[in-house]
Amino acid sequence: MNKTVYGILLMLILVSLVLTGCETGGKLKIHNRTSHLLFAGIHGELYTIGADSTLTLKFATPTESIFNPDTSIEVDMYLSGETFQIFDEYLGTFVDSTFVVINTGETTKVFADANRACVKVVNQSQRWIKKIIVQRNTVSTSITNSYDVYMAPGDSWFRQQIPSTPSQSYFYVVQIQFENDDMVTYGGMDNVLYSDDLFLVNVQEPE
Repeated sequence: MNKTVYGILLMLILVSLVLTGCETGGKLKIHNRTSHLLFAGIHGELYTIGADSTLTLKFATPTESIFNPDTSIEVDMYLSGETFQIFDEYLGTFVDSTFVVINTGETTKVFADANRACVKVVNQSQRWIKKIIVQRNTVSTSITNSYDVYMAPGDSWFRQQIPSTPSQSYFYVVQIQFENDDMVTYGGMDNVLYSDDLFLVNVQEPE
């Protein structure tokens, strides 16, 4: 075999390798393994992922080849749920956003496991709600958080809460203040919330 023919064959082999070895695009699959809603925000779009459901998204990435093997991209992601929040080990606190790496030709998997309790309020009255007061109680302490909300009839609202553990129980009391300052109270000492528990407050017209 002369050098010219050998060179042509080698070039054809290299072209074949480049064409057959090329890949483009990657996927992100988010698994909601909680019993409640999970919300993901990516590239300006907000997605709602139902309980025990998954969301799969496709992303464009640079073409991968033998000459360009590192084509991964970083994607900023908001991820928060009714009974889930991202815990940042470095900061030692809960956060609502992070980034994920998408590799060409691969699926990046994210698993959201319940790590919070939740108080959720649905305004089923005909009045506006101007304030929600959440009390987290033990047998000896009480911590109160107040939220100015201005909720119209039909609106809903939620906040993640600290869940009880085998060694520490928390019971929750929720007070609703209407725009005319009328108050209604929900919950009590038997309203102990554990991880993945959601206290649903359906606000009705005061009697």
